[in-house]
Order: sequence, then structure tokens, then C-alpha cells
Amino acid sequence: MDLAGFPMDEALPQVEIASDGLLMREVFQKCLNPNGTNRHEVKDCVVTRIRHRPATRCILQYRLILRDSKTSVERFQWASVIIYPAGRAEHIWKKLRKRARSIGLDGCFRAFEPVAFVPELKMLVQFFPYDRRLPALALLMNGRAPEVEALFPAQFGGSTWHIDQWSANPVRYRTGVAGVLHYEVHARNTVTGRRDEKHFFAKVYRDEKGEESYKVHQSLWDADTGKGERFLVPRPIAYLRDLRVLVQEAAFGISFQQILITGPDPEAVSAARKVARALAALHLSIIPTSRTHHVQDEIRVLEGRARTLKWCNPALTKEIDYVVRAVTSSFADVPLRPSHLDLNTDHILFDRDRHTLLDFDSFALADPLLDVAHVLAQLRSMSFRFGVPIDRLRQVCDAFREEYFAHVPGDWRNRLSAYYAGAVLNAALGFFRRQEPQWPATVASLIAEAKSSLSERGGLSA
Repeated sequence: MDLAGFPMDEALPQVEIASDGLLMREVFQKCLNPNGTNRHEVKDCVVTRIRHRPATRCILQYRLILRDSKTSVERFQWASVIIYPAGRAEHIWKKLRKRARSIGLDGCFRAFEPVAFVPELKMLVQFFPYDRRLPALALLMNGRAPEVEALFPAQFGGSTWHIDQWSANPVRYRTGVAGVLHYEVHARNTVTGRRDEKHFFAKVYRDEKGEESYKVHQSLWDADTGKGERFLVPRPIAYLRDLRVLVQEAAFGISFQQILITGPDPEAVSAARKVARALAALHLSIIPTSRTHHVQDEIRVLEGRARTLKWCNPALTKEIDYVVRAVTSSFADVPLRPSHLDLNTDHILFDRDRHTLLDFDSFALADPLLDVAHVLAQLRSMSFRFGVPIDRLRQVCDAFREEYFAHVPGDWRNRLSAYYAGAVLNAALGFFRRQEPQWPATVASLIAEAKSSLSERGGLSA
């Protein structure tokens, strides 16, 4: 197999073109609003995420750089392409185009029509903030969500506060899954004349997942005693069911990821130990949630990841199957504990002695070793993503493991090797989905790491 090539899908041949940023730059250039007043050109187009279901559907997300030909000002624009077999994309576009124009995007940047169809490639195209699965995104960006704005005065102190101005800026977006907006709100007390500024995040969901995330968030907030080394959480404000929007106070600080990349070795090791202690405290706590993640759930997740990995790198099918068999055969039913299940290094923020945990969309009662393995796999992948020296990462992994297992039952450690191998498969898949540079070679290296780790302690073992 040519490691530089993109995998083919005979049922979705357009994927080959859609995965090429240079070719798609020309496609998006043709999609620019042909109203005679558009002065923009697409200067750059980069694929940032791929979700693929063979022979069924492929969703690709792009980061475009647009240049105003009159002012030379450049700005970025998210776009997405959805590819289906046969004529489904055109059918959906015909249903969406009138609805998309009616949602009102007057306050948004409008270089494109909200939704388009590329007939020669049979592609459905969406331009942020329009997203047919996330209709509230456009409303929030355009200032047409009074339910959100009505929350702000109370956050400053009540009816004597008047909101002078606010702005909503996107910070994260995954097509059809979720979008996060940062609100900067300025207010004035009409009695005292005092002025204040506060920051909030609003997360838009495609379904009711946000409501359970809000409940978990509220439970963690209520459980915070301020004692011991544990994760703090941003204050939850509200879940707006009609919009499927979760609103919370903004959290600030330097991420664990940034410390690992730029901080000195002692700071990185110290941070790893703090994360380990806080994670152990989370796993040993009692947090009410209706979500559960059992062994069979994890097996289905692992098998789904393996299918995609084998499609994007078929030369490694035998190795991937070996890892999956070894990991799944080691799974056992164990007491379920509160678990984050998506504990990325940028979900942890440090601010002096405080460390804040973000994003509870996957939170469930599960085997806590899934979190531990996920952190170690994230650390391992940093040598590929950010060029962090492997010796530095080995120190951090050793410190994290040592500290975590000093605070939890000793027999938990027996499951780590297999869980780590499964987590490394997930990390490998992330390089393909994000279309990171040299992703084929990185995927191959990480699958080799997963295979070799099955005889180790897990996580850059010596």
C-alpha cells in the first residue's frame, strides 16, 4: 500500500477528491455567493476532520482561509461536505435550501450561501454557522436566541444590571455533532454605574445528550467541597432544551497539553502527578448519572474503530485484528465508577493550584481504567503531534502511573496493558480523522505500539 495515498471507497468515489485540499479549494471557490458583490477568494483549504462509514456516508470538515480582494484582510471559515451514494445528497439539498435561507444569517459573515450542492461531484456542502443537525448554531451566532441572552443579567447580580453589549465567537465545531461558542458579555449596574465583564461558553448539541451532561456537571459542581486535590468544574448555568444548548461559566488557565509541550520537565511531571491524584479522586467518588458504559459497549466502540483503521490502512489488517482480539479477550465485568471517557490533555486546565476539568459529554459509570489508558495513549501520541521528546513523555507517564495507582485499589493495575493497547488504537484513528501530516506512517507506528504494549505495563513502559 502507498502510505501517501488516501483510501478508496467504490460506493463513494468522490471521497478521493474531497480529501484533497487543493482540489477542494477550487470547488469552494465556485461555491462563493455569485451575487456580483462578493470580493472574496479561497486562499487555502485544509481538511481538518473525516468521519467515514464505508459505502454509506462520508463527512469531511474543512478550514478555509478567505481573502478580501479589496482590503486584503484574511479570515477563516468552516465548511463541510457530506457525501452519500446515489442521489441522496441532491435530494437533501432541495429540502434544505429554502429552510436554510429562512433561518436568518444577517449578523453573520456571508461569503457563501448557507448550503449548496455540487452537481458534478454529488456533494452536499454546508458553511458555518449553518448546520442542518445543529440549527441553534446559526441562531446563536446571529443574535436570535433571546433565551440565552435572558440568562446574562442574573450572572452579574440581577435586575439592576443592564447588558451593554455581547459577542459570540466560535471556538470549537464538529459538523453535525456539536459547536461551542464563547460569549463575552459587558454589563453596567444602572444604580451604581459600575461596569463588569464576564465570559461564558454555550455548547450546541444535535440531540438531548447535553441535558444529561448538564446534570452531571451540576452534580460535580454541587459535590465540590474544596478539600483535597480534585478536579474543579466550571459553574453550570442552564440547559435550554428547546435549543439543545448548555450554558456555563468560562474556565481559564493553561492546559495540561500546553504544559507538556512547553513547560520544563519538573513542571510537566508535577502536573502529571496532580492530574493522577485528581483522576483517582474522581474515580473513587459518588457522582449520580444515568449513563453506563459496560464491557459490551466498549467492545462495540473498539470494533468500530478497528473497521475504520483497516479501511484507511489495509496493510495493517492482521496487526489490528490481533490487537482487538487480545484487548477484547481481556475485558471483564468490574464495578463501574464515575469516568470521564474522553479525557484529553486539553480538557484539563491549570490556574495556580486549581485544575479544572472540561467536557462531560461522554461521562458515565464505567471501568475507570479506560480513563487512565486514554490519558497514557494521549501522552504517547504527543511525540507525533507536537514533537515532544519520547524520554520526556516516559518520565511523565511513569509519574502519572505511579501517582494514580498509589491512590486506588492495587488490582486495578492488572487491566492497564490491554486497555492501553485499545486506547492507542483510538489515538491512531485520531491521526487519520484529523488528517494530520504523515498520518499513514503515524498510524502504523501506533498500531505497532499497541501490539507491543500487550506484554508491558502500558504507556511508554521501560
